[in-house]
This record gives sequence, structure tokens and C-alpha cells, in this order.
Amino acid sequence: MKHVPDEWKDAPIKEPTATEVQNWIDTMTAGTARATIRYFRAILRRAYHDGIIKQEPMRNRFTMPRRPKPTKTIWDEEDMSNVLNATRGEAIEPYLLVMIGTGCRKEEALALDWEKIEFVKNKKGKIKIAWITIDKAFTEPDGEHSTKNEQSERRVPVVGYIA
Repeated sequence: MKHVPDEWKDAPIKEPTATEVQNWIDTMTAGTARATIRYFRAILRRAYHDGIIKQEPMRNRFTMPRRPKPTKTIWDEEDMSNVLNATRGEAIEPYLLVMIGTGCRKEEALALDWEKIEFVKNKKGKIKIAWITIDKAFTEPDGEHSTKNEQSERRVPVVGYIA
């Protein structure tokens, strides 16, 4: 009973208000709240069905604490340069170049094929720009499939140092 507020431990079952329950939830971490509320809901539901309390307070919707999202590491120019230098000539280098140059996800880079790359040349025949159509992704369990969502399908220019 380590998560039960002290004032409730020896008190007879009463009808806690939704506000009291929400205030209690707000003191918990995300993982603790979900497990504790599941048991608390079962106890109060039983008390309601047994006629001990008149209302089922856990029928309300409560805002559960959320786990903080992990911070994303964004590479600066020096980080990208270090990674590209370390992978020069390695099999992963083309994928890194595409991901850095286009902003595509790793699953999208793995699903690229040559038909999706359009090279635009200038009058002298030198590549002026390249466009990549991103419309597929590749994941280990699923293989090749459509992108994360419809908005993920796009045509992106490739920056000069890659093209």
C-alpha cells in the first residue's frame, strides 16, 4: 500500500471525488499511475457493486502522467563531417549521404532504388541537381512497404555535395 495516501489507509471507503482522484494521480509517475489506478478502479468498482458507495468515481476520465519524450540529438556540421569521414568508403556511406542530404528517415533511405533518383544536368552535361522521390520504407520485420503516412511521400532535392 505504498502508493495509497496516508489519509486513506485506515479510513472507511468513501466516495472520492474525481478531483481528489486526479490530484492523487498527479503525484505519481507515469508507470506507477497506470498500475495503481487499475487496482484502485477495481476496488472502487467492487465497492460500488456491493453497495458500499453510491457512485462509481472511476468512470470519469483522468489525465495520466506521461513519460517525458527522449530528447533528440541533432547533428551539427562538425558531427556530420566526423561521421562522413569515419564512414568514407564503407557500405553505409551512401545511406548516410542520402539521409543527411535529404532529411529522409533511415527506413526510407534503405528502400531507395535508382528509378527514384532523377539527375538534372546542365547544358554541359554536368549534374546540376538531383531529385529523389521518397514513397517507400524498409523495416526488418515488414520488408518494403509504404512510408509512415501519406504526408511522408515527397520529392526532395539532393544538396550539391551529394549530387
